[in-house]
Amino acid sequence: MLIKDLYKVFDVNKNDDLLKFSIQLNSEHKIFEGHFPGNPVLPGVVQLQIIKDVFEEKFNSKFQIISIKDVKYPAVIQPFNQVYFELKYKSDSEKLINVSGKITQAEKLCTKVKFKLSPVT
Repeated sequence: MLIKDLYKVFDVNKNDDLLKFSIQLNSEHKIFEGHFPGNPVLPGVVQLQIIKDVFEEKFNSKFQIISIKDVKYPAVIQPFNQVYFELKYKSDSEKLINVSGKITQAEKLCTKVKFKLSPVT
């Protein structure tokens, strides 16, 4: 985990092509002091880092994000309710992992993503 004590992971479910999990954010983490005072919001880049961290843990391998095809943030994620991740993934012939999915909070779509992970050797 790159950002210590920011979140705890719960309910991880991984099968052949789908990874689902939820997190509880630490509302007292210093990242929320600057983003934004009085209205804490989880930065978009941190959302991608969390996905990468969980993939690394579940696949017992290091990855790097090598390309982002699409990312949209229709709603903000605040550190008060559980956050849910549902991610489809598929390896291609170059051993890259294509990831696409969504992040929701309180039944609201907060983030849609499509990107590629590459194993770090």
